[in-house]
Amino acid sequence: MLVNLKEFDVKLFQRIVEGTQKHNLLTNVLSNESSEVRKFVKILDGAGIALEQIEL
Repeated sequence: MLVNLKEFDVKLFQRIVEGTQKHNLLTNVLSNESSEVRKFVKILDGAGIALEQIEL
């Protein structure tokens, strides 16, 4: 799941770059979405680390 989210974020970032170059107004929405995806990935990474610590 994390891999899918990270790939999605890479695609979003590419669309943000293209939109910025074309002065597209949708870029702001995409950047907010990218920010939320990155926050979610960070939370899931932390949860995974916590679960690994519990297993030890």
